Amino acid sequence: VTKLRDMSDFLKFIEQKLQPIFRFHDCGVFLLTPDRTHFYDMASIEPFISPSSWNNALHRTGIQLTPFEDSIIEYALNEIEKSEGISLFNYKDLIQRFPHYYQFQLEEFRKTGYTESLAANLKVGEQVFGMFCINAVEKKFFKKEQFQLFKSVADQLSVAISNILANENILRKNKWQALENKLIRVITMNSSLAEKYQGVLKELLGHLPFSRTFVYCTLANKDRPELFNFEF
Repeated sequence: VTKLRDMSDFLKFIEQKLQPIFRFHDCGVFLLTPDRTHFYDMASIEPFISPSSWNNALHRTGIQLTPFEDSIIEYALNEIEKSEGISLFNYKDLIQRFPHYYQFQLEEFRKTGYTESLAANLKVGEQVFGMFCINAVEKKFFKKEQFQLFKSVADQLSVAISNILANENILRKNKWQALENKLIRVITMNSSLAEKYQGVLKELLGHLPFSRTFVYCTLANKDRPELFNFEF
């Protein structure tokens, strides 16, 4: 676990180390946003982490952020804290408590027949930042003697995932800083408005998807303001 550096390493760990031990159907990695107002499931955003018909279907919905307050994840995190960091959830009970949760509405979820989920909080120090869970499609699949091992793995994963997120944040900031520096060079090195504009578009196209752009400029004089529209 200490050697995990990115999500690719995490995938290898799930496939090669964790899955052979617990024999689960698939897993979920639920993370809170920094302001703790929303959560997202890494296994649905990046379904290669734990390929399954449910995770693939979740990915196709395009839904990434879900409000955290009064959600199934807020409930689960609280229950896990009460149980000293690990809890076994029955899906029938979860569906009764949260019948409108979008993940339960998917046909792939109903067809697969999930029965239970073994879950542990992801936390560094006293700060809980998410939940890791493994799912089963058989009744009474997870055994009591597995709980402590799973809790120990989740504790180590907490540090590893926290480091992965921190590294990704640094890479993301460096990427946008590099783009900002390129844009500054384009604007300062070109003399005409058309050259500046075309240079900026060329740099942005690799980062932001768009097809057409416009620039509207308002020039005010003493008599009346004028609106100019530039389309390149």
